[in-house]
Amino acid sequence: LIFDLQNKNTITREEAKKYKYTYFSIGVDTSYSKLTHDKISLMAIGITKDRKCVVLKGESYNNKDATQPFAPSDVIPLINTFAEKVKEEYGFARTIYIDSADAGTITEAQKYKLRTACIYEFAGAWKKTKIITRIQLQQSWMQTGDFLVVAEDCADYVAELNKYSWDEKNQPED
Repeated sequence: LIFDLQNKNTITREEAKKYKYTYFSIGVDTSYSKLTHDKISLMAIGITKDRKCVVLKGESYNNKDATQPFAPSDVIPLINTFAEKVKEEYGFARTIYIDSADAGTITEAQKYKLRTACIYEFAGAWKKTKIITRIQLQQSWMQTGDFLVVAEDCADYVAELNKYSWDEKNQPED
């Protein structure tokens, strides 16, 4: 396994609410395939005053299991509803970062914002840091106890961390 999610890295919702946060954001990873188990994942994080990164809340959707497949235009209202839940429970995540490889969903988000006067900003995720460097950063945060996950509200993320591993070429599996 790449990540070793230990008890020191998981907290309860009540524990997460005790932190003082300076920043919130939401990340969206997309996959619309009916052929794979890849999901559309919505993740909310908060950065605390003492510089911890807390994964607060997650939701995911999969077209493979959907009776009526969804498209980018269907996902944007789900993202907005998710952001409202995060705002009510923790705080305002002004910027929502969408997978930069998914121009369709980003375009739909911009259209949604114009049509509805949505308060959120939508931006492509910044992915210029190499994957191996992102892994090293997260591993170091986890070792120092500065990366926390609200396990009860991030079940899919916890499951993903507990599966993410190296392939036979010593590269992270996609």
